[in-house]
Order: sequence, then structure tokens, then C-alpha cells
Amino acid sequence: MSSRLAARARTSLSPIAPVLLATLVAACGGTPPPPPQPPQPPPTKPVAVAKETPPDLSPVEEPKNLLVVGRVAKPSEILRIVSLWGKLPKFDSAMVTELFTSDTVGPLIDLDKPVDGAVAILGAGKHVKPAYAISAPLVSLEDAKKQIGGRFKLSPWQNGAVKIEGLGGGSSSGGGGEDEGDDIRGGGRECVLAPAVGPTNGRLVCGDKGGLEALVPYLTRTAAKAQSASDLHVELRAAGIRSELPLARSLLQGLSGRATKSSSPTSEREIAEAFFGDVADYLGDVDTLTLDAQVKDEGAVATLQTSYGSQTSLIARIATASPDKAGPAPAAFWHLPADTDIAFFGRGTDPKLLDHPRELLMNVLKDALKGAEMPDAERGVVVDLATRSFTLATGPSMYAHGFDVAAVEKAYDSVKDKSRSERERAMAASSVGWHLVEVEEPIAKVGPVVKEWAAAYNRPAMQKWMKGKHTEKDEQTLKIAQAGVPKGLPAGTVHIELTIPTGFDYESPPVAPAPPARPNVKGPAAPPPPPKTPPKPKRTARKPIVAHVIAVPDGGRTVVAMGIDADLLAKKAAQSLLTAPETDTLKSRAGLEPLKENKINGAGFVTPRTALGFYFLEGRDPSKAPMSASSPRTMVPAIVSVVSSAPGPTAKGGQSTLTIRVRRETVEDIVRARSSRH
Repeated sequence: MSSRLAARARTSLSPIAPVLLATLVAACGGTPPPPPQPPQPPPTKPVAVAKETPPDLSPVEEPKNLLVVGRVAKPSEILRIVSLWGKLPKFDSAMVTELFTSDTVGPLIDLDKPVDGAVAILGAGKHVKPAYAISAPLVSLEDAKKQIGGRFKLSPWQNGAVKIEGLGGGSSSGGGGEDEGDDIRGGGRECVLAPAVGPTNGRLVCGDKGGLEALVPYLTRTAAKAQSASDLHVELRAAGIRSELPLARSLLQGLSGRATKSSSPTSEREIAEAFFGDVADYLGDVDTLTLDAQVKDEGAVATLQTSYGSQTSLIARIATASPDKAGPAPAAFWHLPADTDIAFFGRGTDPKLLDHPRELLMNVLKDALKGAEMPDAERGVVVDLATRSFTLATGPSMYAHGFDVAAVEKAYDSVKDKSRSERERAMAASSVGWHLVEVEEPIAKVGPVVKEWAAAYNRPAMQKWMKGKHTEKDEQTLKIAQAGVPKGLPAGTVHIELTIPTGFDYESPPVAPAPPARPNVKGPAAPPPPPKTPPKPKRTARKPIVAHVIAVPDGGRTVVAMGIDADLLAKKAAQSLLTAPETDTLKSRAGLEPLKENKINGAGFVTPRTALGFYFLEGRDPSKAPMSASSPRTMVPAIVSVVSSAPGPTAKGGQSTLTIRVRRETVEDIVRARSSRH
């Protein structure tokens, strides 16, 4: 009991104990202790200032659905050369920025740094859509934000980027409405300012909505720091559409059905199905298509390389055929005349590859002739000759063309004051010029085919059938006949003339003068004379055009010359023979060195003068041509070459490489020619 009372007393006195103690001390004469201090509040913690999270600029993997990637390594240099060659105003940063954004926002893009672009495939099945984005380096990311932020609203976007609302042709929501699949299609073009790795700290990226969402991380964090091996690089990745090949094949089959009518012959439907089916197979064969270009002041070199994963399609098999036959241009190529303005050669391909296409073509020809009601016997002869002619063209061959500039000018001067139709007829022979086709087949095979074409045309049943197709009894028809061998050509030469009618000229007879007016006398007027049937206009046949086909033996080869001027054809054919002197041939022609050094399967060249032939065929004045035909510039060649590679570890189906070399003079002349027609 006592212990409980003591504890209660302690509890009761504890709040006043300090006061009592102080009183007692004071009563005893001591210094009282200081009054107790009120309890202090706990110290306040400093307010944390939120820091902006830095953007993640670590590399990302390529999108699996990536279809196309591309880069212009130094846009300023490419644009300078384009301006120089095309005689155009200089391009500056403000112009290119406006091209990106569709608005005048000032010089934001650094044209000395690479511009990248990409296309991806989004969605699947019927909802598959391409999406794109183009990424350009900024001179300054912060300056771009200030400059654009003064006119447009900037909204936070992904990973520290800001979206420019209303700029680039798109709406703030991406446009395109809210229908199904809008996230794939997006709306119009949209743009963002994004942090980036590489030579600049930010990039302007424009594209559709889906393209920005799918491609901005790749373009700003991976592609932006890639090294450039060429001035222009574009690569198509077939893996991006591999899963959609069934859909592509279905679409191509639909095109095949539209290309022919239900009433079309079976042969036409079969060849359409074969063509579009082979295109579908080709899409499945291709792994990558890569375009690289180097552009300098003096010219450009572009290379298109196709790598195949398989060889299902006929296109892929032909493109990669005969890699073991690659080499410099053949000796016969260098024997072509020096004034050749266009020439090509090929090593040929395996004839077995073309068996099925030949069969399909001949079936179409059979049905076409049957529909024209050609007699069965004549139809059989024509199809047989067409088949043999097709076979002759599958081996190594060459083609060349040129014309005599002085002859064109002389022909025009003789008729320059006449009508255009008369000028066209007078200039036809010189404008058509000469055409040479050379095949690796002896005259013993080529000559009979040429002769038999003429003989088949002149068969009585064939002539009767042809005359039955004319509505007028005396209508002119083509005539084909064998002619003598031109002077200077070797024995065994076959010469065929084709006389081509050019129609009639009509001259109206003079109109009889009207009778004199009767004097003003009284009485009824004399009745008018009865109308007379006007006489028929006088018709005169125009001078026909005589074309020539001359097959000339050249050892185990045959040179076939075609044109209107027989003397010119004989001269050029004789000049191209391997036994002829090498003077005044392509061997001494400048600018064709790549064809002498490189190992190629097929190659050739074309010059601006080629286009002038079409200009002169219209009866036009040579002195007003867009370029002078006699100028050496018009003979500067643009060279094309093809190389085939056998299957290997990097290309299981082989490779084919197409290279184009273009000189500055050629581009300038083409631009000048196009400008003159507007």
C-alpha cells in the first residue's frame, strides 16, 4: 500500500518538481537556474530542386521492319554541283530548311553535315503502310528552339525532343482523322527537334506520324554517328517486306488479271501471269539493293548492287549468269566506227534460260496471226522464222548507232524552205543514220534467216492475204526483195531492200472562173446553172523510202547493218570488221578507258548526240538544235557496265552490279536540251 502511494506522489509532483527545486535553492540563498526553454521545432529539410533528365543517346538497334535507309554525306557539296551543272541559283540552308518543313523558318540546317532518311513498314496484312522520316543536322538545337518557338508552339515529345505544332504540313494530332489505322498512316508531315549524337547536338526530323514514332530513336542515336563511305548512299532491305510477300504476290496476280481481258487468247493470259509471277519471285530473291554515288565537279559515278538470297526468278538467274565470262570489252567492240554515238555489248546467256519465255512469245505471235486470219501455212513459216531469229539473239552480241552530221545539214539546206513533211522525208535517210547489230553466229546461220524473211513475205498466199487487208485496190504496200552486194563487202554478204510507201500527194484541179455578171436589164433573171460534180483531186504517189538490211560475214561472226543510205551502211559495216584497219575506230576514242580495264559482263555508252537524231527526224533546223551536232561535247560518253558475281557466303544467290559513269558535259547538254523544248 505504501509503495503505491509513493509512486502516485512521484507522478503528481513530477510536473512541478523543477519549480519547487528552484524555490528551495532561492530560499537557501543560491542563484536560481534559468527558466526552461520551450521545445525547439525539428530542423526543416532543404527543398529539392527537380533536375531535367538528360536524354538517352545510347545506340538503339535497327528497326526490324526497316525497308530503306539513305544518307547524303555533305549536302552543301551535292547542292553546289547540282547548281553548277544545272545552271541553277545557289541553294542555301534557309531554302533546304523550308523544303523540309514547308515553311520559311530560317537557316536552321547545317548543310556540311550528313542528312539521313529511312522508310519502315508498319502494320500487317491489309493494313500494312510505309512510314518515313528524314533527319537533318541543326546548326544549334537551342537556337532552333528559340527561333521556331517564337512562331510555333513547342510541345514536349519523346526523350527530350519537342514537337513543332502546326509545322510541316501536319496537324497537332498528326492529321489523318481518327479512323481505324490512323496510327499507321499518320496525317501530313510533322517535325520534331530532337537531341542527337554525332557532329551536332540536335537534329530536325520530319516525316509522317508513324515514321517519327518508329524512326526518330534510330535516326538520332544510331544512324547519326555512322561513317559515310560515299557522297550518296541508299539501301533497300528486302527483309523489311519479306513477311508481306504473299500480299505482294496476290497484288501482282491481280495486275496480271487486269493486263488481259477475259476474252483475250490463252497465250496472252499465260505470258501476263508468267511476267507478274516472275516479278513476285524476284522480290523474294532479292536481299538488298544498294546505291552508292560519288559526285565531283568533273562528273559522277553511281553503283547499284543487287544481292540475291536465292535464284527462283528468271530475272535473278539472268542477272547473275556467266560470271566466269567477265572481262574487258571484246575486240570487236573496239572495231566499231569512231563516230558511234551509242553502243552496247553483252556476253550472252544460257539459251536454256530463255526456252520458256521464247515459247510464251511464240504462242502470243501464233494467236495474233490467227486472229488476223493469216493462212495456216504462212503463219507457220512466220513463227518458225521468228523462233530462229530469237535464238540467234541469245548469244554474245553488240549494237551500235551513229549518223553523218554533214549529211543531215546538207539535206536540210536542200529543203529548208519547204513544208515540214517534205523536210522530214528529205532528212530521213541521214537522220536515221546507220545501225549495226553484231552476233556471234556465222553468216551460214544468219544469212539464210535474212533471205527467208524476204521469201516468206513474197509468198503468193502471203501477198494475197496482205492485199485483202487494204480497202483501196491500188493502195501501196511494202515490197521486200533481195539486192546485189554493195561494193567493198566480202563474198557471202546478203542484201535485202525494203521499199516503204510514203503515201500520196493530192492536188485539186483548177476551179473554172465564175460567169460574168449580166447587165441590169428588165425581165426575169436567168436560172443558175445546174451544179457540177467537182473533179477528183489529182493523186501522185510520193517517192518511197528504201531501207536496207545487209548481213556481212566476219569470220565466225556476222555484222548486220540497217538503215536507209546503202553506201553509208556498207562503209560502216566494212569498217567494223575484225580484218579492217583499226584507224578511225573506238580504239582511239577518248573517254572509254573503263571499258578497257574493268572485268565486265556487259557494257556500253550513250552520248548526247543520240538525242539529236530524233530532233532531226522531225525535220528541224540543225542550226537551232539545243546542241551543236558537230561539237565534240556531244560525243562525251555516259558509260554503263554490268558485272555478275557467283553465289557466295554474303550473297547465296549471287550478285549483280550496275555502274554508271556520267561526265559533267553530258549532264549540262541534257539540261540544255530539255530547256530548249520548254
